[in-house]
Amino acid sequence: MIKQLTTQDSTGGGGGGSGGWTVYTQTVTVGGTITLSTADFQQTIIIVGNAAPVTTAALPFAGTPSNGSMVRLIGSSDVNTVTVNNGVGIILNGNITIGQYDAIDFQYISSLSAFIEVSRS
Repeated sequence: MIKQLTTQDSTGGGGGGSGGWTVYTQTVTVGGTITLSTADFQQTIIIVGNAAPVTTAALPFAGTPSNGSMVRLIGSSDVNTVTVNNGVGIILNGNITIGQYDAIDFQYISSLSAFIEVSRS
């Protein structure tokens, strides 16, 4: 279950759709998913656990973006962290607990039916 707090469009170069990165803020519950836009080619989602540290569902994303889409997660709390685990449909270089200012980037590859980790801070 996701509670979307705010939505804000950001302008900038590159990408499809709006031509820049779209920024969202979401609260993630235990076993919940992070809702993706299927219209935005590049999206940044500022995440925080719902009043406690949480671990997402096995596949943490709800929604299937376009092939090649980029998704960036940035944490906003060192107390209410969000843990994402490696698994089917999400290929990580190890599990990650996302705290304040931590960031991880994914690219969705439709032929692999997976979100592939590109980088993390």
